[in-house]
Amino acid sequence: MNMLSPFFNDLSWARRRLSPSYFGDDATSFEKVFDNFFQNEDLMSKGFRPSCDISEANDHYLLSVDLPGVKKEDVRVDAINQRLTVSGERRYNEKYETGDKSTRHERFYGAFERSFLLPNNVDVEKIEAHYEDGVLRVAIPKASIQRGKSIKIQSGEESFFSKLLGNTKTTSEDVKVNNK
Repeated sequence: MNMLSPFFNDLSWARRRLSPSYFGDDATSFEKVFDNFFQNEDLMSKGFRPSCDISEANDHYLLSVDLPGVKKEDVRVDAINQRLTVSGERRYNEKYETGDKSTRHERFYGAFERSFLLPNNVDVEKIEAHYEDGVLRVAIPKASIQRGKSIKIQSGEESFFSKLLGNTKTTSEDVKVNNK
């Protein structure tokens, strides 16, 4: 008789401990929703980390970031090299009367930054941001699907390649090129 068999027969405790919900939904939410399109790059950042929601429609993504107490002029949104970064600063504006003491501080003041890798199917040039009532909304349009096209092979002196190759003679024919 094996004394450990009851322990090994019931592994439900291990499944509960190793399930994604045990670690929190934040670390896996983007993979669940967008199949790794958005990848949060600052999961281990410290300090003020604004909460955000990401939703997807047929033609766009929508990022909503909670920034209570942050002024519009103190927020910046950048899209560089398929990376969207929301950064800014919440300034300390509390004023106390002479003799008053602050006994507890739970709100964070200072700089913050959140970065996300964008999927390849977005049109970075058309991203728009709107800030109202402490919520930043960033609309990220999806790019239209590119179709293949037929490219004519040219010959003669008017050809771009003839200038590059020193007027090499070729024949002209149509070739199908499919972009993938």
